[in-house]
This record gives sequence, structure tokens and C-alpha cells, in this order.
Amino acid sequence: MNIYASAIISMAAICAIIPAMTMTAPQNPPAQVATPKGQPLDLFDFWVGDWDISWTDAQSHKHSGNNRIVKILDGKVIEENFTGAATSPPILLGKSVSVFSTSQNVWRQTWVDNQGGYISLTAQVDGDKRMFVTARVVRNGQ
Repeated sequence: MNIYASAIISMAAICAIIPAMTMTAPQNPPAQVATPKGQPLDLFDFWVGDWDISWTDAQSHKHSGNNRIVKILDGKVIEENFTGAATSPPILLGKSVSVFSTSQNVWRQTWVDNQGGYISLTAQVDGDKRMFVTARVVRNGQ
């Protein structure tokens, strides 16, 4: 996976991974309705809208892009469409779909991009932070 794919997992994952990122988006998140023993069905409704984002990667290079987040399939799936800025070639184009798993009471996301990236994520909540994270990889017992 190249540095762009590793830096841009998804908007939510970026928020968790890269604290120097700035973004602008719609305000006034909707009220949440909790599911039985699980995450709210509208946990990521705040994310819906058009986002201008910028971040600094691990090599201190600055990047930017646009993210369009919409609800599809009767409002049950969140679709993300990311376009990296032309000033950061190669231009990264990415897409994610997020869905609430009723059998597991958790949000799941799949990210793919034009540079061969494929990432499976699960939602995590830490106080008021909402993010998608990957499973911890253990190598050589570490």
C-alpha cells in the first residue's frame, strides 16, 4: 500500500489517526437513537455532507482533498467518495461504504481506492470521538 492509501483510510479513520487534519463540513449533528446493546443507528450521520480536508503524512508532506458523504439504499448505507487534490500526484480516488450490522450491533466499513487499497474497518466510540479502525495486526508475537 502506498503512502496515500495508508494516509487516507477514510474520513473517520483519518480523524482518529491524523490529529493535524483540518476540515470543514455541515454543523448540527442529528440526535442519536441507541440500538439495544449496541451503537446508535445514526452514529455517523454527522459525517454526511461535503468535506474539504487536509492532513500531513508520516513524511511531513501536506495533502488535501474533497470528500462527499451521502446516505444510499434507503438511508441504510453511508457512501464516501474521496478525491485527492491534483497537487498531490498521483491523485488518490477512493470510496467506502459503511453499514450498520444488525446481527452484531456495530457499524462496519469497507474502503477501496484506485491505488489498490482495500481496508475493512469496524466502528469504535471513545467518548465523543467516532471512528472506524482496523483490527490490530500481530506479527512475531508482538
